[in-house]
Amino acid sequence: MQKAVECVAGKYGPGTGWGCLECASGTHSLALAAQCTSCEAGKSSSPGSSSCEDCTAGEYGSGGPCATCPQGKYSPPASTSCTTCQVGRYAGAGQGACTKCGQGKYLDFTGAVSETQCKVCAKGKYNDIPGLGTDCPDCQKGKFAAATGYNQCEDCTTGTYTSELGSERCTQCKKGKHADEKGLENCLECALGSISDYEGAVVCAACVAGKYGNVEATACNTCITGTYSDGGAGSSDQCNPCEDGFYSNNPSGAGFCLACDAGKHSSEDKTECLFCPAGKMSGVAAGECVDCDVGKFAEGEGNDSCLFCDDDEFIRGSTTNTTGTATSSGCICNAGQYEDHNTKRCESVVEGVHEDTQGMSVSNLKLKKGAAGALRASENAENQGGRARGLSESALARKEAIMAVVAKIQPYSKIFLSYFQVAGGLSFAFSLRMPPMFSNFMNTIRGAVSLDIVSFMPIGCITSSSNYHYKMLSSTFVPFAIGCLMIFAYKTLSQSNTSAASKELANKIFGVFLTLSFLILPSTSVMVFSNFACQDFDEGFGSYLKVDYSIDCNGTEHKVFSLYAMAMICVYPIGVPLMYYLLLRRERAMLDPGQRKSTFELGSEEKGLEKALKVRHELEEAHPEIKRLEFLYKNYEPQTYDFEVFETLRKLMLTGGLVFLKPGTGAQIVIAMLMCMAAMKVYAAKRPFIDPDIDTLSEAAQYQLYFVMFSALLMRVNLDGESLQDQKAMDYMMLAIQGLAPATMILSKLVGICQGNVKEKFKEAARASAEEYGGGGANNLLKLGDSVKDLKGEFGGDDDEELGKGGEGGGAYEMSYIGEGKKKGAKTTTTPTMTGVGMEAANPLTAKKGFQLNRPQGTSSRVSQGGQGGGAQVLEAKGGLLAIRKSSKGASAQL
Repeated sequence: MQKAVECVAGKYGPGTGWGCLECASGTHSLALAAQCTSCEAGKSSSPGSSSCEDCTAGEYGSGGPCATCPQGKYSPPASTSCTTCQVGRYAGAGQGACTKCGQGKYLDFTGAVSETQCKVCAKGKYNDIPGLGTDCPDCQKGKFAAATGYNQCEDCTTGTYTSELGSERCTQCKKGKHADEKGLENCLECALGSISDYEGAVVCAACVAGKYGNVEATACNTCITGTYSDGGAGSSDQCNPCEDGFYSNNPSGAGFCLACDAGKHSSEDKTECLFCPAGKMSGVAAGECVDCDVGKFAEGEGNDSCLFCDDDEFIRGSTTNTTGTATSSGCICNAGQYEDHNTKRCESVVEGVHEDTQGMSVSNLKLKKGAAGALRASENAENQGGRARGLSESALARKEAIMAVVAKIQPYSKIFLSYFQVAGGLSFAFSLRMPPMFSNFMNTIRGAVSLDIVSFMPIGCITSSSNYHYKMLSSTFVPFAIGCLMIFAYKTLSQSNTSAASKELANKIFGVFLTLSFLILPSTSVMVFSNFACQDFDEGFGSYLKVDYSIDCNGTEHKVFSLYAMAMICVYPIGVPLMYYLLLRRERAMLDPGQRKSTFELGSEEKGLEKALKVRHELEEAHPEIKRLEFLYKNYEPQTYDFEVFETLRKLMLTGGLVFLKPGTGAQIVIAMLMCMAAMKVYAAKRPFIDPDIDTLSEAAQYQLYFVMFSALLMRVNLDGESLQDQKAMDYMMLAIQGLAPATMILSKLVGICQGNVKEKFKEAARASAEEYGGGGANNLLKLGDSVKDLKGEFGGDDDEELGKGGEGGGAYEMSYIGEGKKKGAKTTTTPTMTGVGMEAANPLTAKKGFQLNRPQGTSSRVSQGGQGGGAQVLEAKGGLLAIRKSSKGASAQL
């Protein structure tokens, strides 16, 4: 019997005698198997396999060998069949999965075999999802696809829009609209007052001032003249009419209305400014001109103020009948007075002259019937006391003239002093070497204007130490002691003695005290501030005082003097401005008696200032103690009476204050320039001085200081040139800058003189045309002799004496007597007056005893005017007596 064979895995034995046979592909067997087993679906095996393996991806099997999937189909591992690719996907042969069509494409059928069958998205469409099986979606509103195959639609750019789906392009915004963002489906309307005047506008532009937007928002229209608009006006209703006193006439539209100049007023339609007619005046921005007040007049057109009749230039003491007087000929004397042509004053009429008539002069006095008088003048009648009085009055006049000149130049000198106190110390404050010629010039001037007491004191003889500490001690303590003595003297005089002379002397002492504080404040402040400016040296060399490197800032001596310097800061940089403020503030009710209120009530800045100054002067006379502060407030308008406090603080900041502001750097100079610019703005806005010329000079001085600082900045950053020639040019330029303020002052004065001359010529022409002469007679001037004293016995003793009569049939003279004194030789202040009375009988002229004419020697007066149709009568001074002459009809009477 034959033994059976034991087969290994992968083989099988069908029976005895056959041996082991290998399993065919697609089958497998385990060890000792009698037969091979077929592989399961989705699996396969090679011949002689002990097990079956899964078909790989892209293949499939049904129990036999794995087959490859055809194109358009796919299969995962162990698949029994292949699956057709869905829409949006494709596959080549033997693929384990279908590939999606990319973005910007789609595929709308199954079984696609390659990528070329994927369809591209059309224009206006997009696809951002791989494997899309339907047509690409349309672009949303506000987006577009300009070409095929877009995977993302683009936003419409600014200035464009699209309101449709699936747009291939965006449309530009129409005029009147805009698109300031991307991806808008509709353009935005322009805001009211803004326009877009072209297609595709990104933003709307606001209409500029003087224009307004139309309804369509496509153009800005111009506001009519007489109106104005702010920027962004949306309609003509927002073109505002100019206020009274303002106008606009710009054909391109006005963003604001201009103020009418003084002397003009705005027209009814506010399109121009018209000159004020004669007799009227206006200030700046006047809606209408106002009549000159009674007592004032304005000749010609365009007057910004009315002139006082009561003035030495015209007739002192005169007034006008009504408001709105147009010429100086309207200035007349009040009833009870007459015009003296010699003195150009209104004098009281004497007895015998009507006292109820206005406008009388020597040549047209209205005399009472029957009044008569006589005059006598004697050149030798003045006694010794009269000559002595004349000399005293002459000396007083010279003193008053000198005081007037000092008062006139004081504000100018204060401005120049303040400028050089600041400008002269910039080299030290900036730690900068200035050009040589400029430095020499400034040192010379500053030495003259800065009251440096130390330089006059022999410190070396007082102490062996003469370093900066002791100089500071002397510079601060000595003025302080002098000031205390002056205050003591002022208090003593003002409280212990009530006489006017003592109070006046006390006021002068206090004024000198204020002047001293003004002069020394900048230099002493720099002294005490510099005591705290130390410089630290590297490598442990210590800290030393910048102005004196022999002083150790960490030493005991310096610490002691630092305490003293702190005390002096309270006295000078803090104490002096505070003292100014408190002194002025305490008297503010008298120093500013309501200028702003007066300006508002009178409707004119000029009138308000005039009234305030007048009231302040009256208060000074009633309360003379406030005159002690004249140095601080005299030159300023009442409403800016305390401006000296600001000026003092400005100087302190630009002198001692600069020591602490980043010393030695360009930033320090820039900060100083900014402070200077701020001061310029304050001066320009406030214009604090009474005299406009001084305002102009003060502003020019600030500009001059600014330019010096600017030059210093150029040198700090080395822009003054490297060559010697460039540096000399800088030196010359800085010297030339020092003439800016004086040149401005001179130019302002020349302009004022020219304007005054032109104005005076107009006045002379007006007076010449207004003067009337008698029809047949002639005017002449009579030179009166010296005063007439005690006429007793000169014309017939105690009795009246007839001196003469008028010519037959001609104009007769009436002449009043001077006025009767209380005793023989008594004086009276009235003056001789007479007038022609026309074709009337002569009235006798009589003299009375005991009268005197109080008239300055050598003066002259127009004493007669020809009667209508008659000859002129003239009185002539001859030999100390007054004689009557008569001229023929129509002839001129001569002296």
